[in-house]
Amino acid sequence: FSALLGTVASAMAAPLNQMGTGVYECSRAFVSEKTERPWIYEVCGGWGAVTEEFASQGYATARPKDIIYGDDLYDPKIRAQVKIDVQINRPRLILMGWPCRLWGSVTNITFVTPEEKQMLRRLRRKEKPILELFEDLAYIQLARGDHIIGENPLWSKALDEKPILKVLNREDCHVLRTDACARGLKDPATGD
Repeated sequence: FSALLGTVASAMAAPLNQMGTGVYECSRAFVSEKTERPWIYEVCGGWGAVTEEFASQGYATARPKDIIYGDDLYDPKIRAQVKIDVQINRPRLILMGWPCRLWGSVTNITFVTPEEKQMLRRLRRKEKPILELFEDLAYIQLARGDHIIGENPLWSKALDEKPILKVLNREDCHVLRTDACARGLKDPATGD
């Protein structure tokens, strides 16, 4: 019975796949350019202000992935799910600002003693999977011809880490220095 079922299922798989593809292609005719696929997918972006702005302009968006939405990106299962989401939903732009708290220049002066420096290295090692997630997402996006923005302070030590350097050293990637205040951007809570 299982051999018969396997034969029937495999014989039907190709036609069903072709029908499904045809139905999907036809359904695309009724979707506008703005809603065809997500324009923005924020990862580690806090409350998702960029996503809100895109949505207010009528563009399709994906739900941001951040701890405030219940997505613990330190969990390998959540990181794997983010990669699957990106492969399936094909966002045009990923905006990812990995955590900068342990990588900033102030950190180097607050962790002074050898013991504190060792503790800082351990804490940074725990954040490496987030940097590796950025690298993986960058490869997915760039292979498809889409875009990714990695955001961190200019003097961040994370920019010297292997996963980030591998992305930054690609010919199709560019580094841009910009000051948010020069663009008129302000913190919505404090007004700074």
